[in-house]
Amino acid sequence: MRDSFDVAVGSKLFHVYVLAAVLHGSELAIIDLHSLRTYEKCLRGWGRRLLGWPRGSPNAAVLGDLGWDDFEALALGRVAGLFARLRCRPWAGVRSEIFVVVFQYALTRNDSWASWAAASLGAAGVPDHNVWGVGPGAPIAAGQRWRRRAAVSALSVSSQQRFTAASAEIDSLAFYASLQPAPLLHLSVHNRRVQAADAREWGLARCGHHSFCDGRIARHQTYHSQCLLCDCDDGTLEHALNRCPATEDVRSTWRRRVGAGSGYSDGFAAMAWMFDPGSLHNSGPTCVAHVALVSVVSRRGALVFRELRALNA
Repeated sequence: MRDSFDVAVGSKLFHVYVLAAVLHGSELAIIDLHSLRTYEKCLRGWGRRLLGWPRGSPNAAVLGDLGWDDFEALALGRVAGLFARLRCRPWAGVRSEIFVVVFQYALTRNDSWASWAAASLGAAGVPDHNVWGVGPGAPIAAGQRWRRRAAVSALSVSSQQRFTAASAEIDSLAFYASLQPAPLLHLSVHNRRVQAADAREWGLARCGHHSFCDGRIARHQTYHSQCLLCDCDDGTLEHALNRCPATEDVRSTWRRRVGAGSGYSDGFAAMAWMFDPGSLHNSGPTCVAHVALVSVVSRRGALVFRELRALNA
């Protein structure tokens, strides 16, 4: 069942059921930094399970490959919804007037939820609600429009900025960051035509989590700098995919599937083509062929790497 699991469908189910249950009621609480880190860790753990990635895979790449906003953006999105509803409370009626006065007073108190919500949304880059006509007596539709068009969009942008910053902090994600400027689930890779195990290997290789000498798994090992599959001094993933004689069999199959006259030479251009599903030169069938090639080569390298590690233990 795992080999045929559709990550795109799983992501939708996760948002509808699991994430909705986790976020339920979160808009009523003041989220401190410790709680935020805890929920972020849980969100990344759930994402790894959905992708089938192991522990230690890059945090930024997990949310990036799934196309998810981080927990801060998700939680503040619900806070914005409650804030807009409370702020748009109509004046009519004695009870409503008392409610509006109390909420207006709470905005002036630094230790209140209303003050924290306004400050947190402002710090996240959300436009001022007053500019959008959200205030006492305003229709509920105005608050909903501010949340949907201003707050959620700004929170998503801030989440993307944190994703970009997190990717830039890790040297091994430099190639990944050049291909994935924003979180996005690539449906040309995660679909029913591609085995989940193959998509897993492709995703891990794309973010540098592979067994070759330029990968995160092998960076602390000093006993191999040569190719894991041949006697060449170049032990990089790029060599294994493009030039290694030990992978010529799968590479020839890949050439037949993508077309012999693709025109891509060895090196970065070919790697970018294999790992960028959004490229204009890629299509659904070519992406499937790329995933198959990377998956086979990565598995062969991982097998040899485990044998070397056992011998040097």
